[in-house]
Amino acid sequence: MNDITAFFAFMRYCLGYKRNISNVVAGMDWQKLYSFASKQAILGHCFYGIERLGKEYSEELKRNPIERELLMTWMGKAQQIHRQNMKVNVVASKLYSMLREDGFRCCILKGQGNALMYPNPYSRTPGDVDVWVNASREDIRVLTQLLAKGKGWVKDESLNHIELEVNGVAVELHSTPAIMNNPVYNNRLQKWLKRNADLQCSNIVSLPDNAGDVAVPTSYFNCVYQLFHLYHHYFYEGVGLRQIVDYYYVVSMLNVDCVMFNSLQRELKYLGLWKFAGAVMYVLHVVLGLSEEKMICPMDVKRGRVFLDEILSGGNFGHYDTRISFGMGPWDFTAIPMAVRVIIALFSSVFLCVLFSAFAGVFSARLKIHPFISTLATQLIIYGLLFFGTSGTPVGSIDSGIKDVFGGRWVLGVINGELVTFPKLIIPAAIAIFVAWFIWNKTTFGKNMYAVGGNAEAASVSGISVFKVTLGVFIMAGIFYGFP
Repeated sequence: MNDITAFFAFMRYCLGYKRNISNVVAGMDWQKLYSFASKQAILGHCFYGIERLGKEYSEELKRNPIERELLMTWMGKAQQIHRQNMKVNVVASKLYSMLREDGFRCCILKGQGNALMYPNPYSRTPGDVDVWVNASREDIRVLTQLLAKGKGWVKDESLNHIELEVNGVAVELHSTPAIMNNPVYNNRLQKWLKRNADLQCSNIVSLPDNAGDVAVPTSYFNCVYQLFHLYHHYFYEGVGLRQIVDYYYVVSMLNVDCVMFNSLQRELKYLGLWKFAGAVMYVLHVVLGLSEEKMICPMDVKRGRVFLDEILSGGNFGHYDTRISFGMGPWDFTAIPMAVRVIIALFSSVFLCVLFSAFAGVFSARLKIHPFISTLATQLIIYGLLFFGTSGTPVGSIDSGIKDVFGGRWVLGVINGELVTFPKLIIPAAIAIFVAWFIWNKTTFGKNMYAVGGNAEAASVSGISVFKVTLGVFIMAGIFYGFP
C-alpha cells in the first residue's frame, strides 16, 4: 500500500468508516501524514481520527507509535483549530443577529454550516465568515461601513462581495453567493439563486456550545452552490481536500425523494455543472469512499482523475503547487524592486490588452461580427491560452504589494477619531475620463467615431475609413482596459 492509498484509507476512518485499518496504522508514516494533512488543511479532521486510534488500534500503535514531538505539535494545531472555530462561531452568531435586527434577510454560507455536519464540529479548519445578505450592493456597502466602524476595517471589494475584518475574523458580505463568467450560465445561476434565497434564510440551526442560532443553506441548495464553489476554486485558485470533505458531508446528508433528485440533476445540467459534478463524484468515491447510491450523478473517471491530480498537487487553494516555481525561473520577478515590478506589470497589461482588443476589433471591423460576440470569443481564447500555458494550474492572485500601489487608499488623517482615506483608483479614473472627453470633442478621430457610430454607411460615403476608426476604438479601449 503506497502512502496516498494509506492516507485515503485513514481519511475514511476519520469519517467513521468501520472497515479494519490495522495494516494502515501499522505501516503509516505519521510524519508524511501530518505533512499531507497540513497541505490539504485537514489537520484537525485527521487528529480527530488519531484520538480514536488509542482505543481501537492500541496494539498497532505500539508497533508503530507516533513520535511524541510530532504528536504534541499535532495536538497544538488541533487546539488552535478548536479555538479559532469557537471565535468564528461567536462572530458569525453576533453578525447574523445584528443583521436580522436591522431587517436584513441573510444566511451563513459554507464554513459554519459545514462544520455542523462533522462528527466533531471543532475539527474542521475554519476560514472566514461568508454571509449572503439578501440586499442591494449599495445597502451592503453602507452595512459594511457600519460594521467596520469601531469593530474592524474594510479590506477589499469584488464583483459579488465586500471583505472586511470584524473582531479579528475575516468576513465577506455577499450580494450574491456566486457569479459565472459565461453570461448565459451566469444569468441562469442568478435566477436560480434568487428563487432559492428565502428558503436558505429561513433554515435556522444552532451553533455548538450555545454560541447562537444562524441560518444556513439546505443540503439541496448546497449540493449545487458548493459544487459551483469547487468549480470556481478549481479554475481560479485551487481545491484542497478540506473542501472535498465538506462536499462529501453535503452529499451524504442529502435526503430527497426521486422527484427532487431528478430535479437536482436537471438543475446541474441547466447551470452547466453536470460534467464537473461527475468529476467530483469520482474524487469522492476514490478518496472518501462515497457509494454510488449516494452520488448525485454518474462518475466521470477521465475528468475525475485530472481533478484529483490537481488537488493532490496544489493542496489547499493551490498554495503548495510545486509545478510553478515561485522564486525561480525566467518569469519570476520577486527579486526585482517593487517600483520596477509595478512598471513591468503596467506596460505588460497595456500591451496585452491592446493586442487582444485589436484582435477582436479586426473581427468586428472587417468581418462585421457583433462586438459582443468578438469580445466574448477573445475572452474564451485568452482563457484557453492561460489554461494551456499553465496546464490548468491555478497561479494565485496578484501580488498584494502591486494591488496596494494601484488599488489601495491614501490616508488623509483622522477626524473625530475616524480614519479618513481616499481611494487611489479615483486618480486614473479621472485621467481616463479627461482623455476620453478630449479625444471625443477635440480631435478628428473623435468626430469620426461619432460619425461611424451614428451611421457607418454614411460615414464611409463621406470618405471616413470605417475599418480604421472601428479598429482604433478597440485599441483605445484596450489601452483603458490595461491601465488600473
